[in-house]
Amino acid sequence: CGVAALSALTVVLVLLCRRRLSRKKLLLAVPRGEAAFVFTDIQHSTYLWETFSDMALALDIHNAVLRTLIDTYDGYEVKTIGDSFFVAFSEPRNAVLFAMKAQLEML
Repeated sequence: CGVAALSALTVVLVLLCRRRLSRKKLLLAVPRGEAAFVFTDIQHSTYLWETFSDMALALDIHNAVLRTLIDTYDGYEVKTIGDSFFVAFSEPRNAVLFAMKAQLEML
């Protein structure tokens, strides 16, 4: 089921732009009008951190993959907390494509 698949990676659209962008360019990237939001989260991450010593590397890979996909689908990283992302898209189709591709990349 699509809902179950997305629950493994509750899609978080991360609007927190850590890249060094000018204020003007950053403001142009923020979706205007209607927007679609995606929230992501790694299920059972506390258990994974306690169990596997290489979770820092896994998290770095996870974040790099999501940030690449955010750029690919014209998303805007609103915020990142731990392993969760909050991302906004001006096109709902791009939000769905991002979520689907993110889920596949994490398998």
